[in-house]
Amino acid sequence: MEKKIKLPLRQYGSLLAAYLKPQRSRVTVLALLILGSLGLQLINPQIVRVFLDTAEAGSGINKLYGAAALFMGFAIVR
Repeated sequence: MEKKIKLPLRQYGSLLAAYLKPQRSRVTVLALLILGSLGLQLINPQIVRVFLDTAEAGSGINKLYGAAALFMGFAIVR
């Protein structure tokens, strides 16, 4: 049976920091991409809401086209 090494939580943090230090730029890019993806996931429903509100209010077709194009653009970027 294998023995498990028990380390305090602080040591796990310092071990992880030491491991990721050479990869700092990659970790930063990854974090930015994840945050960007989350932001895009939050924006798309808001654009759909604007589209539906505009359609329900009977506003101009140009506003609907604009909202649809914006939605498609964000969907493609995501």
